[in-house]
Amino acid sequence: MALPPSTDVLIIGAGPAGLSCALSLALQGLRNFAIVDFLPSGQNTSRASVIHAGTLEALDGVGCAQSLVNLGNRAPAVGVWCGGHYVQTTSFDTLAPYTKFPMALLVSQTVTERVLEDALCERGVSVLRPFKVIDMKANEDDPRTVDVHFESGETVRARCVVGADGAHSLIRRTVNVQFREPDNETRATSRFAHMIVADITFTRPPTLPNDGILIISSPDNAMMIAPLPASTPYETNAQEKAQIYRIGINVPRALGTPPPSPPLEYVQSLLAAWGPRHLDRDPTPIEVRSVLWSSSFRTHSAVADTFLAHLPRLDAHTGAPVLLVGDAAHIHPPVGGQGMNLGIRDALALGPALGAFLAASSSADDAERPLRAWADARRVRALSVIRMVKGLVAATMVPDQTTWVLGCIPINLFWLRNTMMRCAMRLRWVRMMSAWRMSGLAFKD
Repeated sequence: MALPPSTDVLIIGAGPAGLSCALSLALQGLRNFAIVDFLPSGQNTSRASVIHAGTLEALDGVGCAQSLVNLGNRAPAVGVWCGGHYVQTTSFDTLAPYTKFPMALLVSQTVTERVLEDALCERGVSVLRPFKVIDMKANEDDPRTVDVHFESGETVRARCVVGADGAHSLIRRTVNVQFREPDNETRATSRFAHMIVADITFTRPPTLPNDGILIISSPDNAMMIAPLPASTPYETNAQEKAQIYRIGINVPRALGTPPPSPPLEYVQSLLAAWGPRHLDRDPTPIEVRSVLWSSSFRTHSAVADTFLAHLPRLDAHTGAPVLLVGDAAHIHPPVGGQGMNLGIRDALALGPALGAFLAASSSADDAERPLRAWADARRVRALSVIRMVKGLVAATMVPDQTTWVLGCIPINLFWLRNTMMRCAMRLRWVRMMSAWRMSGLAFKD
């Protein structure tokens, strides 16, 4: 399909955030918008794999939640294996009085994108592929519009642009928005500069103490493991019709930078050091049979200085609004499975704000007020999620070392964390509050 010469809204990027924004616009009855992506088709990899209850509630409003639930695994809990004990830290089933979706849904990001794109197609909107943006400039004749230039030589004039083009966003860079760590922390302060995630099968499936998400915490590292659903879209041979697991492991600085797509041998070495062999009930080493997908990335956080910007101009006119959603606006470590959820809810909340902006007269005073309100609220939400994730990382990564209180009382931090966790998590209320915090239900956006 060809690019339109002009449009009210141009969404750049067809990941979960871009698709959600387009779907929100379509459900409001808006038609003069376009969504483009540089890939010829959606990626056939797992990537983000958790959708929380608050996001499912939001997706239910656009008719996609139940389709995703039907294709995913319902994780009832998050548990931690530490100090030789299993501790259930988060009980999603306790949220049943407050949501139709008392779970953390394990489902491949590719499946999520497919469900969103199918829903969009049902409303007569197709993603335009493959079209790669190379530049944006304010239109010379109309300062209220922007010309978006594509590698193909085509240009689209838009009243506003939505940058959903990922952590290395060209759109964000073009409008000169800074992207930095919100608390002025540096990677040098962390023992871990990178982590890997992978979807794998085992020669012998490990015996896990729950059917949900398990964190294996050791004094010098932590690993996450969770079973993925059968809908996870991988081409496997008949021999490999085995349970697929998502794993995530921090990589200590001493091991250097991991490969971009860690191979089986590398993944096996990390599992041998920090994997399920630490479970008392499964003490023998396990072997990875196949690595279906793997990736490594830096474990850092960043947030855009603003989620609403304009192209720099030499005159006094305000150019077309440029909005940032998803990874273009914020990134953080994947602990707690919050990133894609935050991006989807950014985008679903942006739809009504864009609708209000487009409905206002172009000459109306403060026509961008709905967009500013959205940008301010979503940035506050992003900062709260980043700080929550940092807290989860700190709680998980406790070193096995002794601190001397008053110079004479020895306290081992790892032992103390484990003991306090076991005591606190016996209370259903504590497990429910942990689930409430991770679910996003407190934020009705």
